[in-house]
Amino acid sequence: MSDELKWKFKHLPEDSVLTDPFDGSFFANNDDADNLVREAIQNSLDAVVDTNKPVTVKFTFSENKDRIIDNKKKYLSGLNKHLIHIGQIADFSPDIINQPLSYLVVEDFNTRGLQGDPNYFGLMKDESKEDRNDFYWFYRNRGRSGKTGEQRGRWGLGKRVFPQASSIKSFMGYTIRNQDKRRMLMGQCVLKTHEIRGKVFDSTGFYSIYENKPMPIENSDFLSDFCADFKLKRNNEPGFSAVIPYPNKFVDVSTVMRASIRHYFYAISNGNLVIEIYEGESRNKINKDNISEFIKEIIWEDKNEEEHLYKMINFVKWIRQRDRSKDIILNKAGDNSAPSWNGDIFSDTKDIWQEVVNSYKEGERLAFTCPLYIKKKG
Repeated sequence: MSDELKWKFKHLPEDSVLTDPFDGSFFANNDDADNLVREAIQNSLDAVVDTNKPVTVKFTFSENKDRIIDNKKKYLSGLNKHLIHIGQIADFSPDIINQPLSYLVVEDFNTRGLQGDPNYFGLMKDESKEDRNDFYWFYRNRGRSGKTGEQRGRWGLGKRVFPQASSIKSFMGYTIRNQDKRRMLMGQCVLKTHEIRGKVFDSTGFYSIYENKPMPIENSDFLSDFCADFKLKRNNEPGFSAVIPYPNKFVDVSTVMRASIRHYFYAISNGNLVIEIYEGESRNKINKDNISEFIKEIIWEDKNEEEHLYKMINFVKWIRQRDRSKDIILNKAGDNSAPSWNGDIFSDTKDIWQEVVNSYKEGERLAFTCPLYIKKKG
């Protein structure tokens, strides 16, 4: 089957309007590690299956001995001729494809994977959160999102961070779905509209089966080889694994570790998230019990950031461990109306408030409970 698979870009007819992707401009190039960590984990937290357990996200960097040489062609076939016709793009290195294949794998666990009908194409409407077609939104849309108000990020741009982190602007996504245990693989490359020997090609290419449109690879033997070649941590657990070939110079163990704590110290401290970072035999596991130690061990470019994060971690711990019976209860903010911060929410008992004022002046931490009026929608 591998002989049939290759990267393919759509040949554009003459009545096309030529458009280059704009979404990469939303992410600063030298912040690729921050962008990758922030957006990838955001999607993982939104896809949690068991809310009583943490989501685990694993980043695995290939070492020199892990870089793929023998099977490289199988995963890059058909791509090079497009790369060399692109021209200048920031942090784009088409010649790197001639080197042994280095890679970064980003995997999430306790997540649902890319559910939904992979064959669907159209304008999705009236989609419930439970039946969300993740595959459709992830692979067949750009700048559009199926996320709802309570979920993190709704601009449909976050998935761009996977190819953005690659020196050849590509990634391959493998999923096991919680819904039906279906296993699927499909790759995507985001370049610019380009011309080869007089033919104009679309900016986006796919590593896939082609049946009128790109469709995911589901051959069991091929998927097993893929997991083994890239040393995926996933066995039979549902979730999503992104393989980023030739990660660019801004994405390494140090930058990913700093970004993980910088953007997700709250979720880690609350026990909702665990981060594991691998490079060869080395593993760093960041969880609610050791995040403070990691902050001390990491070399921060700005010492003020280290101090700020350490204070924030301690503050989050205090929030979780505080004696709730000592919370100061305010009056309801808003009576059958929108909440309003005014004198009515404070108790009329002057003695209580004098105590609160004195505690504040002495630098004590204070916790308030403020009942709100919330009108049911619909």
